Amino acid sequence: MRLPDVCFSHRTSRKWLIGVAASRSNRSLPQEGATIVGTQQHRYDVEILAGRQLPEPLDRFYVEVDYLYSFVEQVMGVDVDRSSLVIETVYFASPRLLPRLFDARQKTHGGRDLPEDYQNNPKLYYHHDETMRIDFIQMGTGAACAVNAKYTLSSSIFRTVWGEGGHEIDYEITFGVTRAF
Repeated sequence: MRLPDVCFSHRTSRKWLIGVAASRSNRSLPQEGATIVGTQQHRYDVEILAGRQLPEPLDRFYVEVDYLYSFVEQVMGVDVDRSSLVIETVYFASPRLLPRLFDARQKTHGGRDLPEDYQNNPKLYYHHDETMRIDFIQMGTGAACAVNAKYTLSSSIFRTVWGEGGHEIDYEITFGVTRAF
């Protein structure tokens, strides 16, 4: 889920997009009995992105690199700050059709490994969602198709190709409709 921007700056030209954003999370997530959505940790993000339309003869391609560093609230003294990197390539197949490929990676700086770091520490295990090291590489493809000037249909499919800690995503398929105002 994209967090609300506290600060955003970007510069665009015909062929470049450069941006910097900062955001923070909100701890007021819903709780149902003992189940809490999310880890309930404060998080501050710093994001840098750069995108460029490639020069001829590859000028139908656009490449974007997005790096996010998250400063995450410690739980029981465990640091779980993380870096995320997304590289995306879009091909302008036609004015209405945009297929894309993407690679998303996350590296946790610190964290604990399951099960070995939790076996003899039940208090820490109780907080395994907040303290676990989760590293992964996910790859996928997708496309967007403009139906008209206001509506765009999109879809993507991706999977985890490598990961440690956390849940492996065999395949995730998404569908979306976007309306411009």
